[in-house]
Amino acid sequence: MEPVYSLERFGQMRGLDAEIADSNPPFASLVDLTGQAAIVTGGGRGLGFQVVNRLVEAGAKVLIADVATDFAEDAVAYFNGKGGTVEYAPCDVRDLGQIQAALDQAVAAFGQVDILVNIAAVLDMSVFTTMTEAMWDRSMDINAKGAVFFAQAVANQMIERGIKGRIVNVLSHALNPASTFYYTYQLQYSASKAALRQATEVMARFLQPHGIVATCVIPGSMRSAGAFLTQRPEEVPMDPGPRAPMTMNPDEVARMVFALCTDLAVFANGSVVTCDGGASLGARDE
Repeated sequence: MEPVYSLERFGQMRGLDAEIADSNPPFASLVDLTGQAAIVTGGGRGLGFQVVNRLVEAGAKVLIADVATDFAEDAVAYFNGKGGTVEYAPCDVRDLGQIQAALDQAVAAFGQVDILVNIAAVLDMSVFTTMTEAMWDRSMDINAKGAVFFAQAVANQMIERGIKGRIVNVLSHALNPASTFYYTYQLQYSASKAALRQATEVMARFLQPHGIVATCVIPGSMRSAGAFLTQRPEEVPMDPGPRAPMTMNPDEVARMVFALCTDLAVFANGSVVTCDGGASLGARDE
């Protein structure tokens, strides 16, 4: 029997790489979202704002689903002022009725939804022994349940229309004990993000036959409005440092999220992509 990797067989493969390269679409077309529509939860500020910016830049129409009305309205004015097509739907993702209303608004405005990015989240820090049921429920309802049921609503719309869309769920480097000092004081937050990670992997497998790609991004610390608004209870100590790497520009993470919204991610279904400046490796800023 001829070896699979015989020199003769190897010689027959010459030119194959060039044929494949010539058959592939140009890079620009892979990131061109003209004619597509997206929903970004938590898109009014921080990482969400930067993701909307990249989607609009690539030609997508976007609906921002958010509870931060002032930030969201400012974002809509900014993007539309630059020639984009962006709408806002007030949406508390704990309420499935508001999720459906936001989706209905997007479909009415844009015709369909091709992309969902789940960023809306809440971070309540606490000590395990004093964590309350309300803290637990709030984190799980917003960070896990809200994202899962938003993905369910959008996925059903994609399946009905035969859309080979993208669902990107944003997690947190709080999943990794080595990444942040405050991991110890984020039990409910970490648990909710871990739940969303597992849910994404399951939905990715279920949705694969429909051509829908579901992925996750684990971002590191970012300078953003949301980070500044996070409150540290008195019983939670200050980070003694040195701190895990923090980007001063959330767009450095938004670029990764954006890539997963495009045809660059066609073979990435179920992937969990870490973009944390090395924090998960134990890196620290001096």
